[in-house]
Amino acid sequence: MSKGEGQIPRICPYCKNSLEESWRVCPYCGNYCGMKVSEQSVRTRACHVCGTTDDLAACPYCHRWYCKVHDLHECMPESESPIYNVGPSNLWYLVPFFFGIIGGLIAYVGTKDEDRDMATNLLVFGLFWSLILAFITWILLAG
Repeated sequence: MSKGEGQIPRICPYCKNSLEESWRVCPYCGNYCGMKVSEQSVRTRACHVCGTTDDLAACPYCHRWYCKVHDLHECMPESESPIYNVGPSNLWYLVPFFFGIIGGLIAYVGTKDEDRDMATNLLVFGLFWSLILAFITWILLAG
């Protein structure tokens, strides 16, 4: 059921931002919404990593506190996490380096779904590297 079909959207009572159904903590202001929490857990609101109590936000997945410096969210699903969405490895550049234009084509096919710009760069690198090697070979054989 979508929000437009009679479902009442959840709104944080503290900062008035809209919340997803699965969030127990408002990621904008860090307050617990819709669940009773012990007074102890509110008193010990501190960064999960460094322990600071300044500029905190709560992770909507694990409900732990993070400061702005340690906004890690290692609990996020891989599809949403900036930590896991880093793209293909730069080691792909070794394929066109060793195999020239054929390696560039292989690297292009291997990376085009994750990072189209890198895939194009690998293909161009393979082409130019093949031309450079052909030129060096021509000079060595002509002299």
